[in-house]
Amino acid sequence: MFNINKKKIENLKRKKESDNLNASQKTQNDDITDLMLATAEICEMVLSSQQTSTMSLKNIKLNEGGSSMAAIYTGLIERGLKTIDQVPVKYREEVRKMCEALEIPIS
Repeated sequence: MFNINKKKIENLKRKKESDNLNASQKTQNDDITDLMLATAEICEMVLSSQQTSTMSLKNIKLNEGGSSMAAIYTGLIERGLKTIDQVPVKYREEVRKMCEALEIPIS
């Protein structure tokens, strides 16, 4: 006859659920990162294609008064996907200030 250890089976089920949750979280994190990078690239393309425009991202304010592009670059730096040197000069100082306020290391 078989000796069934119910506690061991429960532990295996929990481990499988945990592994599935971790995989799901990683997929979600990767999707968020991809969207952030795509948004940054699209905004850079749109801005570089505009010769003279009255619209400026500086007019788009966030809760703390910063531009949305600076917030995107700050998020990318926080995730380790960009460095402060890779941020366009136009946003670099604003991103530096946001990183300082959020205590995100930039070096």
